[in-house]
Amino acid sequence: MAILKTFITLRTEDEKFSRVEKQDAIFKIHQHFFVSASPRMYAIILHEKDPLLEYVRRTSTFVVNFVEDEKKMELIEAEKVFCKMIEDAEHLECEVVQEVQVGDSWIVIGQVLG
Repeated sequence: MAILKTFITLRTEDEKFSRVEKQDAIFKIHQHFFVSASPRMYAIILHEKDPLLEYVRRTSTFVVNFVEDEKKMELIEAEKVFCKMIEDAEHLECEVVQEVQVGDSWIVIGQVLG
């Protein structure tokens, strides 16, 4: 049985030298789970100082990718959200619907699209 690793992909925007640079980013995460079956919702837990939290807040979308082999991670356009996903990976395309603060962390809940 293969152990799946979980990555979040999204499109980031950073301001550098008075211009906005957009790029695709991949972040490995460890704390995540389904929170609702109907409607389908998925949660990721992020520390308040994690840069991924700020990126998710800016874009309001993310893709949860489940992969076996980290060596074969080619990015392709997602189908439902404006960002990339990992090719041939099982994935969940999500739109942020709620954030819940828990101590120094945030539970970010995304509705699974499609």
